[in-house]
Amino acid sequence: MLVKTNAIVLSVIKYGESSLIARLLTENYGLRSYMLKGVRSPGKKKIRPGYFQPFTQLEVVASHKDKGSLETLREVRLAHHYQSLQTDIVKSSLVMFLAEVVQYGVQETDDDPDLYDFIIRAADWLDENEDMASFHIVFMLHLTRFLGFYPDFSNEGAPVFDLVEGELVENTLNPSASGDLLDILSSLMEAGFENMSSVRMNRGQRVRMLNMLVEYYQIHLHGFRKPKSLDILQSVFH
Repeated sequence: MLVKTNAIVLSVIKYGESSLIARLLTENYGLRSYMLKGVRSPGKKKIRPGYFQPFTQLEVVASHKDKGSLETLREVRLAHHYQSLQTDIVKSSLVMFLAEVVQYGVQETDDDPDLYDFIIRAADWLDENEDMASFHIVFMLHLTRFLGFYPDFSNEGAPVFDLVEGELVENTLNPSASGDLLDILSSLMEAGFENMSSVRMNRGQRVRMLNMLVEYYQIHLHGFRKPKSLDILQSVFH
């Protein structure tokens, strides 16, 4: 079946001497893997390998067999040209990390246009703005809305956030957040990208908050792995 859809690139790996396998989050068909045969070979190519950078926005025509195997891309063109997202070292490190988070967090069969729209809006915001120190933390926190485990703070006043239960409690033996991390988490839940700078965090608090969120994802998403690019991201923000 031939389909046309918007897509955002999450990852790409080399296959053989001249091919690539790309993981794309599509607007209409969820997370898909595509074989790109011969795109790394010399000569003029219909599909450019340079298109497949993390968070690149594409319009694609694809052949879907819907059998759980690799699909095929027939046509690819850029849907949006970024100004700085893939040339600024800090921004490119952020999107490499967040593309891993999305890839590990979204299920293969998920079809969620609202999730897709959230990622596109986030990428566009990052491309156009320079205040990005807390961007990845806010992104991960609000991504949990779409993945089904957004923190429940309805038990207002309870002093501990239980990572396993995903809610405020009086006390727990489970992994948890309290004190300054709980205060920051509460403030970030009220913030978007536009006003996240109003939530003050020093570097140590950002590291702790990010590690807590990674643990929170690991608890709630079966098979979620610690992103390989986490160490790179931490060194960039050192």
